[in-house]
Amino acid sequence: MRKFIRFLRSTDSLELTLPLLSIAGLFITVLVFSILLNNKDDIDAAPRLGQYGDFFGGFSNPLLTFLTFLGVLYTVYLQREALNISKEEAKKATENLRANAFTISKQNFEATLFQMINLHDSIVSATITQDGNFQSVQGRVAFGELLNKLSRYYTNNQSNTSASYINFYN
Repeated sequence: MRKFIRFLRSTDSLELTLPLLSIAGLFITVLVFSILLNNKDDIDAAPRLGQYGDFFGGFSNPLLTFLTFLGVLYTVYLQREALNISKEEAKKATENLRANAFTISKQNFEATLFQMINLHDSIVSATITQDGNFQSVQGRVAFGELLNKLSRYYTNNQSNTSASYINFYN
């Protein structure tokens, strides 16, 4: 008996409790009516059955209404719990999306940075010039040679460059 009561009280079995109680109530009602109807020989049975029906209707209607009200309250409770769970899941999903967006943004930045580094490296590798001996130099060495050429040109033409600058702005 204790196991049955524990079964009825558990929240998981609430879905089975209401139908079991309904079936038990129906069985008791049929049993009482069958006992009362066995007294057919009694002439006063009809008025007693009417009184019994009035009593049973007056007792069962409020009881069933109360049980229905409890069922509605339980449904509201379940919906509130489901709503709270869905809110928590939505918050977790939002946090995951933010984390994913940050990760994707970081990956995009890194990819762009590495593309720019590769482009710079290919431009440096493709740079070709001639040194003072008219030998071709390529890559990073070419920048040193270009710096030397520009320094010599500036040193040789410094007066012309300054005069051109002054003429331009006058």
